[in-house]
Amino acid sequence: MTRPLPVEPIKLIAVDMDGTLMRSDDTLGTRTAQAINQAKSRGLHVVISSMRPPREILRTYEALGLDTLQINHNGALIFDQPTGETVDHQPMAAETARQVVELARGIAPRVKIAAEVIDTIYTDGIALPTAAAAGKAGPRLEQVLLNPVTKLFMRGPMGQLGAIQAAIQSQLPGSVDFVSSHLRLLQLVRAGVDKGTALNKVAQHYGVSRSNVMAIGDAPNDLGMMRWAGLAVAVRNAWRDVRNEAHFVVASNDEDGVAEAIMRYAR
Repeated sequence: MTRPLPVEPIKLIAVDMDGTLMRSDDTLGTRTAQAINQAKSRGLHVVISSMRPPREILRTYEALGLDTLQINHNGALIFDQPTGETVDHQPMAAETARQVVELARGIAPRVKIAAEVIDTIYTDGIALPTAAAAGKAGPRLEQVLLNPVTKLFMRGPMGQLGAIQAAIQSQLPGSVDFVSSHLRLLQLVRAGVDKGTALNKVAQHYGVSRSNVMAIGDAPNDLGMMRWAGLAVAVRNAWRDVRNEAHFVVASNDEDGVAEAIMRYAR
């Protein structure tokens, strides 16, 4: 990292969820929860920034007593959890989504494909959580793709997903951005969308400059926000490229690295 360290105090902390905020068993460390509560008590804004949809963040969000905006779907959505309102949405065009799915099906007909629209997931037969909770079948994926979608994701063997990504990059260049967070999961959002652009908008919402922002992450999809923030911190379990981009490396997610980052650099 060649950027100079900020000299201004941290006023906003953006923290990735999986592999960073959450332990490997998907629980929240006590020290981390305490550090976040202390940061909040000092007036800092703590913002969860995740690939997850709002519904998969709600439990942790409430456990931490947060009231801030959250970044979902890798920046394609900025969501106000208390009100359920969409603050900013950057969906993929319907035509682009259909082309991506057609191309993927041509390469791997049995690959599992789903689409997220704000906080609802659509697969080949069921829409969750709304339709499932009501005991009704949701629209098929093909019907959903008649309109813009927040995110597409595909699950399957690494070889198949690699071939799909290569084909999309070759035949639909510049149409989507790929998000790397798991080797057997390919996630796609609108081109130009990432956590960094979303974090910029959230910081502006709170009137905080980038030099007053600390971003904490572990995976390549966190690099956008880490590069944008004044202070970039990686947990020890982070990918090597992410550690190399960080100003500082703290303890792993299983050792309350987020707590260490807050106590050391956001006091």
